[in-house]
Amino acid sequence: MASIKQVCGSTFCIVTGSMHIPFYKLKSGEIVLMDSGFPHEGDEIQAALEAEGLRVRAILTSHVHYDHVGNHTRFRTAYGAEVYMSAYDAGIAQTPLTLQACFYANSVSEIEATYPYMVCRADHTLPTETGTVTIDEATFTILHLPGHSHCHWGYVTPDEVAYVGDLLMGEADLEATSLLFGQDWRETLRSIDRLCTTDFRAYILAHSDVVEDVQTLARRNREAILGQMEWVLSFLKDWKSRQEVTALMIRERCRRVDKARVRMISRFAAAALNYLEDTGALEFQVEDGVLYYRKAQERDA
Repeated sequence: MASIKQVCGSTFCIVTGSMHIPFYKLKSGEIVLMDSGFPHEGDEIQAALEAEGLRVRAILTSHVHYDHVGNHTRFRTAYGAEVYMSAYDAGIAQTPLTLQACFYANSVSEIEATYPYMVCRADHTLPTETGTVTIDEATFTILHLPGHSHCHWGYVTPDEVAYVGDLLMGEADLEATSLLFGQDWRETLRSIDRLCTTDFRAYILAHSDVVEDVQTLARRNREAILGQMEWVLSFLKDWKSRQEVTALMIRERCRRVDKARVRMISRFAAAALNYLEDTGALEFQVEDGVLYYRKAQERDA
């Protein structure tokens, strides 16, 4: 079952089997959630809140992925919670069709059947240039940390505790995860570097824990990302298509293979190839209408 632990002052976390979901307790006793977790954990999250007599006043959204908006509509219905999103995320969460901007490898019917809870309405949209958002007496600073998703945000509570969403993985997760996902790896690395210039009292990771030493963990994440890029590059000593790279990633790192997994890994492969191309590590050619990649030859000179 989910439990609640205090981080600092009025900043707390709901701890489930897979998530750390931060919230800030307002003077009214209501709370501001930062994300809402997996839908299958909704019952235990709500039970943990109600055991403490807590109601959700608002939800600040880091990004529209299934494990971060899974209970947005549930808490709006149960508590009248107001949902805050970036203007971008508010746009893509409107329909299964618009969600293809996030799940671009999936058909609309698949999205509709698999992720119906991701269609959710934003009560307040926040443009990317907005630096803060105030809910009742509490002002939260928005951290622009793109890369994991197109418009990935973190939030800093009035207690100077930063929620960094999925920007960083914890040590245990880095050891256990076979594949890392980022929408754009160059932006992710830039966001990690920007985070390293901050000095908050604590940092909450969505899928791990609460840490104080962000520098060491950021370095480990950077090493893991660049290691994965070198691993993908090792496939490309000769010309290969994205589909071939996807198949190699699946063979080496996936125990289970089905249509959903293939489509997911195709997104991983696309992000890796885009990064390697952007950084000059790859050259490409088009043959019979197919785009092929190869390691840039000057890297071997």
